[in-house]
Amino acid sequence: MASSPTSPTSPNEPTPSSLSVSRASTQSQVTFPSQAVTTLHSFHPSSSSANSSPPLGQKDPSQEQALLIQQHLFKLIEETTSLYQIHFESCLSNETTLLPAFKEFLKFEHNLSALDFILITEEYMMDSNETSSSETCLSETSNNSSASPIKHEHMSKSKLCSLNDHSSGCLKRQQFEKIQFIIERFLTDDSMDQINVSNSSRSEVLKRFEELKENIERMNDNDLYLFETCKQDVYLELRNDNFARFLKSSYFSNAILSIISQDLSLPKKSNMLTPEFLQDFTTLLEFQLSAIGEKRKGNTMAHSSTNISEVDSSATELDGHQIQNQEDYQEVRHALSELFKEKKQKIVTGYHLDIFRKMNDMDGMWQQIHKTKHMATYKSKEKFVTSKVAKSKGILLIKEVLTVEATPEELLSTIIDSRFISITEPTLTQIEFKEFIEGGQVVTVKSGRKGSKTLETKTHPVSCSRSIIKTPWPLSDREIYCATCVRREFNPFTRQKTDFTIFRRSYDPEEETVAKGCVRAFFYGAIIIEQLNEKECKISGLAFIEAGGKISSSLWNKMLTARSSQVSKNLRKGLQARRKMSEEERKITSENSLKNIDTLI
Repeated sequence: MASSPTSPTSPNEPTPSSLSVSRASTQSQVTFPSQAVTTLHSFHPSSSSANSSPPLGQKDPSQEQALLIQQHLFKLIEETTSLYQIHFESCLSNETTLLPAFKEFLKFEHNLSALDFILITEEYMMDSNETSSSETCLSETSNNSSASPIKHEHMSKSKLCSLNDHSSGCLKRQQFEKIQFIIERFLTDDSMDQINVSNSSRSEVLKRFEELKENIERMNDNDLYLFETCKQDVYLELRNDNFARFLKSSYFSNAILSIISQDLSLPKKSNMLTPEFLQDFTTLLEFQLSAIGEKRKGNTMAHSSTNISEVDSSATELDGHQIQNQEDYQEVRHALSELFKEKKQKIVTGYHLDIFRKMNDMDGMWQQIHKTKHMATYKSKEKFVTSKVAKSKGILLIKEVLTVEATPEELLSTIIDSRFISITEPTLTQIEFKEFIEGGQVVTVKSGRKGSKTLETKTHPVSCSRSIIKTPWPLSDREIYCATCVRREFNPFTRQKTDFTIFRRSYDPEEETVAKGCVRAFFYGAIIIEQLNEKECKISGLAFIEAGGKISSSLWNKMLTARSSQVSKNLRKGLQARRKMSEEERKITSENSLKNIDTLI
């Protein structure tokens, strides 16, 4: 580090003195540690009290020291950040510090409306899936109000539609009002927060809006994605333009500094910037950067001038430090590749379940792509292939994690009970039991890295079924054949086998013709139910889906986003429906579980 570094603050960029964010569910102030606030005062002499100001013509020694410390640490943050590829989505998901810092930066660049548009349209898409708006909690989109503008506008028109009236016409009017609010704020020529989108994208939305004004009954499920094209235009601009500058600004450095200072006291004098302190600071800095990005490979210094905001959505090799046990990762990778190639097999062994549980524990394997109050969605950082998919066009694994107030037994029963599937998985239809296969057959499984080891194990009993997955237009529905089994797992909290793993693997019944209007797809996954305490359980769902045809990444992301907003709510609805039953009605039988309960071992 240079002995006399220059400030990383650009000449025309004001240093943020404070950052705040208010949410609908909670109001919080991002407060900086006293040391950090002191350093910021050096850029704003007028903010200091008159009593603390030095005599005219003299400099305040404490402010000079604070400025020097800030310059050193800001430069260290800037240099270290250049060695990382920071993910845009990860920064937006940090609602306490990085998101409000980015908002302040966008204010400075006069482009806060772009982020507001993304947040509001995401709320619109999630809220349009709700059957009631009375319990909807919307994210903050304006520094002047803790409530969403959509919600405020909608509530002000409550006379048009009672919150207790959930008829189709009422819900359509609610959705139309939200569409109108978004258009008037962002897309018309006289909009107060007009955004920069292509003329074709804008015209498409306005044309559809005029059609709905003429006849609101024309509204359908496709209108859920009305703003997606515009949102993509705005998203790319934010990610590739504003976000790149944000990462090199004092706004980002100050936000990172405030996070680190929660665990490390900042020195008050420059001579306290000892090698030991700088080592501790760098360790915490790299930990925070790893949480929102990943270290570049090869000659990392050579990348310092590149666009460090770019989000790499293609397959990436995992850095060794991200996987605690590289041998375990290589074993998982090989086991998944072999599993995906065995499309005619209905065999399930304990090894298959162990692989998915091991994969669930590998945090470095996953990148967060979506988050709500009760749930987070991840995708694997590496693509995987099947026998019919080229390596360059591999498929990502998806992971969903949520917490629920329920016992493991309640969750298992709700998930495998076919009477609740229309509630918990509304897109799953025409479920049909096919056959039950007894376990106990001794088979040989290749394990270890590249299948270097072999082990003999017994097969689990499985229940085989067929189902149809409804997909949004213009896609064809998907037909899936699956073999399912359930296994008890040891729980460290109860010290008993009270947890469960539900494992499903697809198979290809060549003798069966594909259902009319459908495409045959393949699904491999596990649902891991873990008890956290006396009240709560964590559910982790991991899945590999070979859709049986090409689906654009934008449509796939829409489907994932829409699902993420519903999974937690639907599961809770299923639990509530089950709890309303009598004890006798709640019993799980071979018949109502499609014999899934018979596979439990």
